[in-house]
Amino acid sequence: MITLLDPNVAYVTAMLALLTVVAAILTPGTGILEIGAFFLLVVAGYQVSQMAVNLWALAFVALGFLPLALAFRRKYSRLALGVSLVLFFIGSALLFRDPQGGLIGVHPLVIFFATLLEGGFLWFLAEKSIETFFSPPMQDLSRLVGKIGEARTPIYREGSVYVDGELWSAQSEAPISEGEQVKVVGREGLFLLVEPLRETAN
Repeated sequence: MITLLDPNVAYVTAMLALLTVVAAILTPGTGILEIGAFFLLVVAGYQVSQMAVNLWALAFVALGFLPLALAFRRKYSRLALGVSLVLFFIGSALLFRDPQGGLIGVHPLVIFFATLLEGGFLWFLAEKSIETFFSPPMQDLSRLVGKIGEARTPIYREGSVYVDGELWSAQSEAPISEGEQVKVVGREGLFLLVEPLRETAN
């Protein structure tokens, strides 16, 4: 009969706990992952306290978070991510001992399929998180300062300008006619500060 204290069940629980913890770290803010991680950690903690375990294996899991943090430096991202996952999976596989006295109590096929499925998912999730981390901000208006554009509406205080292939909200201290060329001289929140190109040229 399979119970909560079966090494295979405990291993799957530990892997799911690890998955939700890492996912909560990489994609914070939803609250759902954090609650799920807490619940799974409580269950895994109970299993560890009631079963024969290799406590030193937890050191591998703990060490796995160091290269995971290093992965958010572009130069080392994939290598560090790979090392992190290897440490996580070694620690998890070695954690639960065989009740009969063996070193590993989890069936090799359970380890193989859990590592394959969770490893693929964590790699995908971490890659996307690292890619997002290094992506330039989509609304970085500072990059538009100094560029030339065209007023798409009359602008006095507020209006719209077409700059660098996109339509932006803009503000101007001087009246600008529709179709007139403008120069971006600054930003204020999500507004571009513009001046008539004729005025800038003088």
